[in-house]
Amino acid sequence: MALSTAFRVRSVNTIGMSKGMFELALTGLNAEVFDEFKDVNLTTEIMGLGELSFGYAMEVWRSHSEFRPGSMRVFAGVAPKILYGMGYAKIGFESRLQVTGGNGESSVVHEFDYYIKSVGDLTDDFDRYYQERRVQNNEDASFGDFVSGDSFSDAGSVQGQGFGLDIGATWEWYMRDISIPVIGSGPQILRASFSITDIGSVNFDNKPGEFRATDTFTWEGLNVDFEYINEEHGEFSDYFDYVLGDSIGNDIYGNFTPREVSSHKIGLNPMLNLGGALSMGRLAVIMDLGKGFNDRGINSRSMYAALGTEYRLLNVIPLRFGMRVGGYSSMNLAFGSGISSKRFEFTASVMTTPNSKNGGVNLSGAWSGLVFRF
Repeated sequence: MALSTAFRVRSVNTIGMSKGMFELALTGLNAEVFDEFKDVNLTTEIMGLGELSFGYAMEVWRSHSEFRPGSMRVFAGVAPKILYGMGYAKIGFESRLQVTGGNGESSVVHEFDYYIKSVGDLTDDFDRYYQERRVQNNEDASFGDFVSGDSFSDAGSVQGQGFGLDIGATWEWYMRDISIPVIGSGPQILRASFSITDIGSVNFDNKPGEFRATDTFTWEGLNVDFEYINEEHGEFSDYFDYVLGDSIGNDIYGNFTPREVSSHKIGLNPMLNLGGALSMGRLAVIMDLGKGFNDRGINSRSMYAALGTEYRLLNVIPLRFGMRVGGYSSMNLAFGSGISSKRFEFTASVMTTPNSKNGGVNLSGAWSGLVFRF
């Protein structure tokens, strides 16, 4: 059997946008692109958390009392974990945009509905802006004066708690002993396993907030009073920033109202994993299938499949190559190496997308950290 404990800090970030939002970012208010109403949507979510986990695994069944060719074993393990929420924010923005122009006339119509979820100091700053601008009708109050980088100064402190769980099992079959040139000698072992990871949620209850707005912004025509601009703003660029940021930003898009919430209960990223491995001497071949239960972070409801090989050079330097298809991106290739011995391990890997035409692009890295075995 085996016992373990671990602590880690991780950030789960998700961003998604509609085709219309991407086109707006590339072309601006283009009448040719937005001649008819088009969806312009954006969702972004950031969650930081710490995990303190305790693992326990043991052999639950074996076919023979001795570990020899022909014997089979089954292992099972569980890892409950205490979760510490260290920060959370989410924006969900849904809208329709139409831009028309011609014959000296132009118009912009933007129907939008959005919500913002927050915790901690960020909620306080949203509330202060709402009270100053909407309740006290202070037209000089600007959103940027209240919500800034300082709004996240408490990020990293405990702002919520929760519990999580990982479970899994492995079946192992010691097939036979082999001795093959280059591959080496040793037992040939076939393994099959499954696991369900990241079951659980975090309850963010430190000053939770939710703010919503629904409105239609209509802009017809464009009249520029350069005398007014010179007297009040000096430069046309300053006036343009004022119109978009201060005037429209505060009066139209910043016209949100708070809603009473007691907490934000945010689930983790549960995933079902199925795996198989055949090891023989210095060579191993691995297959992996997985499917997420939500689409947050790098989790995906789309199933992925992965195939990889490992060759242990001098029996301590693993050389790894893998291919992954499906899930949150298109086909990925992975490479890894390091040092792995009976008592010590440090390995690293990178994964990239050679072709992003279908399914998007991905670039990631991972390392085992320093592992000492006693």
